[in-house]
Amino acid sequence: MVLSVGVVEHFDDPRAVVQDHLRLVKPGGIALITVPNYRGIYGVIQRYFDAENLLVHNLDIMTCDALAALVPSHDVARVRTYRTGRLSPWVISFSKRWPASVARAISYLANAAALLQPVDIAPLCPMLVLEVTRSHTS
Repeated sequence: MVLSVGVVEHFDDPRAVVQDHLRLVKPGGIALITVPNYRGIYGVIQRYFDAENLLVHNLDIMTCDALAALVPSHDVARVRTYRTGRLSPWVISFSKRWPASVARAISYLANAAALLQPVDIAPLCPMLVLEVTRSHTS
């Protein structure tokens, strides 16, 4: 298994980076590639707190369909994309506009609320996952 968290969204054209991840996966293995979900509510909030941060992210790939389109058609047995995670304050730069103590308190309160959230709620999922299984032959 190859796990990549918060890498591919920093490239203008991440297709080659996704291919590099898949090259590291043994036949039959899985690549899990995650990106923050800044195309929904988190992007709206982050734009208010730290719009500059969004400039270093490729927002165009932050949908399940766009992530799936990054996968080469050869040597792949299965492609799955999905949103995951509970409410997450950690993908928002609250401290860019609020005093650090207030930002930290809000983050901890939101995190506590997330612990009470019984299931993933799609608009509140902070991460998108691209799960690619390589074919058994290569």
